[in-house]
Amino acid sequence: MILNSQDFSSFFASARKYVGTDYLSDRSRPDVICCALRLPFADRSFHTVVSTEILEHVPNPLQALCEMRRVLKALRAPGGKRLPVH
Repeated sequence: MILNSQDFSSFFASARKYVGTDYLSDRSRPDVICCALRLPFADRSFHTVVSTEILEHVPNPLQALCEMRRVLKALRAPGGKRLPVH
């Protein structure tokens, strides 16, 4: 399962599930509207987390990175990937 803030689903066509997030819905069509500082997902929910053009817009980038890590399956587990792109 992949968590991402923009619709890059075409890059992950082989994923069983793709979840797009955003804090607003007026400029995108997210699956989930949420804040990067409090992701509404259980711990270790996603195999991959992709973050693009987000960290400069949040008041606490470290907290956002910690949230991404929290919902990411273990990096040592097969398939665990974190892709912060700025």
